[in-house]
Amino acid sequence: MSDRYAQVLAAVLVKAELAVRLIERNPAAARRELEGLLAVVRAVLRELRAVAPAARPVSLRRELDRAATLLEAAGIGTQIRLAEGSIPRRAEELLVRAVREATVDLLCRASTPVCRLSIEPSADLNWTLLVNDVPVRPG
Repeated sequence: MSDRYAQVLAAVLVKAELAVRLIERNPAAARRELEGLLAVVRAVLRELRAVAPAARPVSLRRELDRAATLLEAAGIGTQIRLAEGSIPRRAEELLVRAVREATVDLLCRASTPVCRLSIEPSADLNWTLLVNDVPVRPG
């Protein structure tokens, strides 16, 4: 299985390098390469997700840490807050997905250098993910 993913990563690298070279000279061709790259990555993620859930349980804390690492690497200061309390397993799985989606959205669209991800219990005892990409003012 690892040979398959090594080949996919090599293909991703080639497509990304080609897109970078084409971006100024031929933006339409660069876009096609990037769309092809996205298709390859999505297909591999589907394959991995089909085998991965049983291998490693989701962890909201681990996903929040991963999000902070990615956002910080992209130059987006990140504040994370995970309220105390027990989160039901199914809710945690859904919140992990929401954190992943919010992270991608922030990486693509963040308009400020700071964001805040906050997971808090709501009034009806469900858990809520709050995402904020505007400057956080002290106080």
